Amino acid sequence: YRNAEDRWHSDNTDWTAALDALATAFAEGETVAGKRVLLLGAGGAARAIGYGVKHRGGLLVIANRTAGKA
Repeated sequence: YRNAEDRWHSDNTDWTAALDALATAFAEGETVAGKRVLLLGAGGAARAIGYGVKHRGGLLVIANRTAGKA
């Protein structure tokens, strides 16, 4: 969409949706912060989710078939 300055703006909801889903497994008030998270794959959505894990203070471990992409 175009923002108030008539410039293009976009959002990525992959990471917010994934971390919200992950939060349902936590106890009340618990977050991903300080937890080790194993991310299987390194494609586009995985990269967004990895960003979210790091953004919220999680410890990220990536496993992928191609080491260079991980």
